[in-house]
Amino acid sequence: MNHRTKLLLLAMIFFGPPLVAYYLFWFAPLHRYSNYGELLPVSAVPQSPLIGVGGALVSPQVWAGKWVLVVAGNATCDERCRNSLVLIRQLRLTQGREMGRIKRLWLVRNDISKVDNRLLESHPDLIVASMSTEWARVLGTEVPFERHVFLVDPRGNLMMRFPENPEPKRMMKDLQRLLYANKAA
Repeated sequence: MNHRTKLLLLAMIFFGPPLVAYYLFWFAPLHRYSNYGELLPVSAVPQSPLIGVGGALVSPQVWAGKWVLVVAGNATCDERCRNSLVLIRQLRLTQGREMGRIKRLWLVRNDISKVDNRLLESHPDLIVASMSTEWARVLGTEVPFERHVFLVDPRGNLMMRFPENPEPKRMMKDLQRLLYANKAA
């Protein structure tokens, strides 16, 4: 190798990575690297106890320090509600060893005594509670919240809303990334 070739090789070693990083930052399509769920402005979820099935109090300590998948709906639970409950159950199960870090919460908008017991039996470990006005305010009113699955982080902040009729695989990837990043932090 002559001196000119060595100089070019050294220049490529030193200037190559920053040039590649610059190119990727400004010109690579970013949609491949983004999350599927919509990130929401940070808002703390209420820490007051909720009324559960049978009038028992449900303390927020039940899900403290866990990721919480939240579904809101009526006690009669139409097909959309049932699909959402099955979806969050399956999302939790797909996380394997990490599923213990995830809780599921169904917030019932109206009379909680009308919840079907057969539905509850098909969803073990599902936390069912009557929705408070504080929870309704946090979930938002600009979009009907029955159409979405929400995610609460371990610190008790509502952080993400998944779109209506979500793609389960993309939701699973978001959840995997969050669990991995939270474990590494």
